[in-house]
Amino acid sequence: MNMRGGWALAGLTAASLTLVTACADMGGDEHVPVEVLYSGSHCGGDGSEPQLRRITDEEQFRAARDAMFRHVLGNDHAERLPAPDFHESIAVLATMGQRSTGGYGLELRDDRATLDNDALALSVTWTEPAEDAMVTQAITSPCLMLTLPRRDYDTIRAVDQDGKTRLRE
Repeated sequence: MNMRGGWALAGLTAASLTLVTACADMGGDEHVPVEVLYSGSHCGGDGSEPQLRRITDEEQFRAARDAMFRHVLGNDHAERLPAPDFHESIAVLATMGQRSTGGYGLELRDDRATLDNDALALSVTWTEPAEDAMVTQAITSPCLMLTLPRRDYDTIRAVDQDGKTRLRE
């Protein structure tokens, strides 16, 4: 192959890679920014079932916040956890439910959620103690409250570090 043919092949290869990358991006998922408002191991949940709840207005937020802090001394809940701007955002409350020991936890793994056809996937770390682990004997109720841009999400899921859907709304 002569020098001119080599340059032509290199140019064609570069153009092909650019086109393939562009096409892959066109059909790919969108990323949505996620911010942690609150994360804790004592969120006042009485229910034993894990749940994910979408919070779209000030009234729902106040009710969720008051329930989260109902066993906490003091009345500075509004200062501790101010409401997001519900014109721009929504909140999502993810809970593991009430647990009989320590060793459980829920954390945001990625500050960008994946949006695919209005189905949002939040990336979380879901921690449970091993069966033979030494843990505190205390009732816990781990939770995570997040904010997302306001949008019509069909579904919201919390997907753990192993790719397992743990919560769905």
